[in-house]
Amino acid sequence: MVGAAVHGLLHRHQATLALESLHQQWVALGRPDQALTQALTQLETLTAKLKQGRFTIAAVGLVGRGKSSLLNGLLGRPAFAAGPQHGVTRSAQRVDWLGASAWSVEHLTLGLLDTPGLDEVAGEDRENQAVQVALDADLILFVVAGDPNRVEHCALEALTQAGKPVILVFNKSDQYRPADHTQILAKLHHLPYPLRGVVTTAAAPTQVQAVARPDGGVDLERVATAPDLAQLTGALGQQIAANGHTLLALNVLAGASRVQSELLRHRAAHQSHQAGRLIRQAAQAKALGVALNPFTGLDLVAGAGVDTALILRLAHHYGVPMTQSAALELLRQIALGLGGLGLGEWIGRVGLGAMRGSLGVAVPLSGGAAVLPYLAVGLAQGALAGVMTVLIGRAAQQYLLRGATWGPAGLQAVLRDVLQTLEVSRVRAN
Repeated sequence: MVGAAVHGLLHRHQATLALESLHQQWVALGRPDQALTQALTQLETLTAKLKQGRFTIAAVGLVGRGKSSLLNGLLGRPAFAAGPQHGVTRSAQRVDWLGASAWSVEHLTLGLLDTPGLDEVAGEDRENQAVQVALDADLILFVVAGDPNRVEHCALEALTQAGKPVILVFNKSDQYRPADHTQILAKLHHLPYPLRGVVTTAAAPTQVQAVARPDGGVDLERVATAPDLAQLTGALGQQIAANGHTLLALNVLAGASRVQSELLRHRAAHQSHQAGRLIRQAAQAKALGVALNPFTGLDLVAGAGVDTALILRLAHHYGVPMTQSAALELLRQIALGLGGLGLGEWIGRVGLGAMRGSLGVAVPLSGGAAVLPYLAVGLAQGALAGVMTVLIGRAAQQYLLRGATWGPAGLQAVLRDVLQTLEVSRVRAN
């Protein structure tokens, strides 16, 4: 046990260093926003939990399984609301378990946490809260009162797949006949989940007693007796003494990983939004330039310059080093990959440019009657150029997101995805 405790303290120290390093990395990024501020606060809370050794044991289960009574029995006092009413526990509540100091678990402060039932009627928020609390707890007491039903099986599977340490508690075992009790217990021991143990308890047992009436008669009444939690306290003591520090470290690191994943998703979405803004700006600038420029050859050259500049800005945005020659080469690859679309744009712009040139000559000769057709052709040229810049920008964005590679599927697969995305966006817009 002493060796395990020493290793556990080392795990806690290593986890603390990892959290502090992660916190510093995100602080160094600067540009604080609401998501980053919230994530940094969560990391600070996890670090404090680790340093203070706040070890939490959560009781999880369906309504009416006796979770609150079980925790009250461990505490030796009625700290948690319990009763026959459906869904007495409305929110998560943590109480320090000072009596557990008898286990001599140094550098850990134990606490018991009650949770709402997983099957609350019209209580989806409380159900979600219970699941979240279970993920945050360091050790879970999953309380059943017989054969687990479908909801309990799903919850057990989800918790164990998430790597949560679970002790399965068969509560209210005093209410079963010996043969039934033995049969249920055998099934619980053979559940297909990696449990930390299966124990039986009677958190609120009763026994029938004869009570004398004033008229000399006798009534039989059920009277509460002392809870039987010996197996549970033994299992808890063994788990916490041997693995408490390590379980705390693992759970805090898992929580930090969830924070990190959420923050990365937020950053990726923000980064994608910013990249989209760069692409839209370039497309608008190119479309406007082409629409206003009457010289076809010049607008093709200028358009290529806009596309190259866009690729360089996207590369800087994603932190990928890129030279102008590399950007030009990437533009060439995308243009060749677009094939018919790229050629169609060039032919269309040249054809429209020739038409526009003729209309430009005709404007003074027609007394201004050719102005509207001239402007319409210019707008069509600009729109075509802008769409091509969007395609080029989206393709370059995917290339950069893949780490400056087209990925195993190649350029054509990326272009198909880009075209499909644009088509879906167009349909939704309509």
